[in-house]
Amino acid sequence: MSAPSSHSRRPRLLSFLAVLFWMMSVSGWLRAYGAISEWGLLTQLHLSVAPLYLALSGVAWGLVGLAAGLVIWAGWVWAPILAAGAALFYPVTYWADRLFFSAPGSGGANLPFALGVTLIWIAFAAATLFGQAARRYFFASGASHPMPTGAGHAWKRTGAPVHPEGAGKGPLS
Repeated sequence: MSAPSSHSRRPRLLSFLAVLFWMMSVSGWLRAYGAISEWGLLTQLHLSVAPLYLALSGVAWGLVGLAAGLVIWAGWVWAPILAAGAALFYPVTYWADRLFFSAPGSGGANLPFALGVTLIWIAFAAATLFGQAARRYFFASGASHPMPTGAGHAWKRTGAPVHPEGAGKGPLS
């Protein structure tokens, strides 16, 4: 029988949120891949945005989702703040695309749905990241080192540095 862990388990909703971030990351990488692989076609279509914009915005979605999912999964003390920024990044970029780059009059039919999904997403992310279970998970030990610093260090939610020689005992193990 193993000794009980001093760390609380990651709440299911935080795990689910990390997976949602990774799913959005995949959609971003697919957007970037599609823009690059169909560059010639996109150029011929004379879209309101260049294929480069589509590729770069896809990469941004990919990187933001990957990072947000990882910091939640790793349990960094600053994960709620970083992931909240990522959670806002997605609707801000979606609505910027929709407002500035969509053809006038297009997409008006699904406006209530898009607004509803945006509000539900923000409320879900905020409640999950700043709820009582998340506070217990991220701040269980009262860590004094909230962010990773220095080369070769990874930080657990406890704030204890894990050195490279401690392989297999890092925050993602």
